[in-house]
Amino acid sequence: MAGKLFIRTFGCQMNEYDSEKISAVLADAEGLEPAASAAEAADLYRQVGIPVVEGLAEFRRGAYGKAVELLLQVRFDLWQIGGSHAQRDIFEQLTIDSLIRSNNSEQARALLGERLAARTRNRFAEERLRSLMRPRGGAPSSNRAAAAPAY
Repeated sequence: MAGKLFIRTFGCQMNEYDSEKISAVLADAEGLEPAASAAEAADLYRQVGIPVVEGLAEFRRGAYGKAVELLLQVRFDLWQIGGSHAQRDIFEQLTIDSLIRSNNSEQARALLGERLAARTRNRFAEERLRSLMRPRGGAPSSNRAAAAPAY
């Protein structure tokens, strides 16, 4: 079954034209089919949007392991519900911070390595990797939960 594509367009006729072009490109490149209605598009939000919202709530509650589980399951699907690269990057950062705070440093290092491979100068990734390289004992600043910023 092909993925679904739903674009709601606001504004002028050029926006409508742009939406049609984007739909065609996504259909060709990603094998997506246009959703017949907003109701059909709701399935996408249920599959991707709900885990994202629940992941954010778990992060806020301090249940970092659960946040990781929810955010990782939709990591490669976020683009389907829209947002800019910068907006979607926030979810990747939260996933990495959740991994660090849940003491899953091996997986955190792997995602940070991916970030640095994609963007060799990445302050977020560099700072997190430095924090993971510090010895576990000793100074309070080496506390894993303190290594990631509060949100």
